[in-house]
Amino acid sequence: MRRPTLDCPHAEYREEMRVYCRKAETYCGNAYFRACRGWWALTERAAACPLRKEDGHGEERPAGAGDRI
Repeated sequence: MRRPTLDCPHAEYREEMRVYCRKAETYCGNAYFRACRGWWALTERAAACPLRKEDGHGEERPAGAGDRI
């Protein structure tokens, strides 16, 4: 049997093959149980999850962005 893969950069399998979101620090709400396979998989909605967007680490912030006077 092939090992399942996840296409979300923040998702990983944890106990009982549940999908865990490292960014939200909880189990993914865009996953469902595939009884025929015995593991959890991502739904089609997972592709539009707002948590999938990158944090912007490594990018320069515009001058004054987030600064308070």
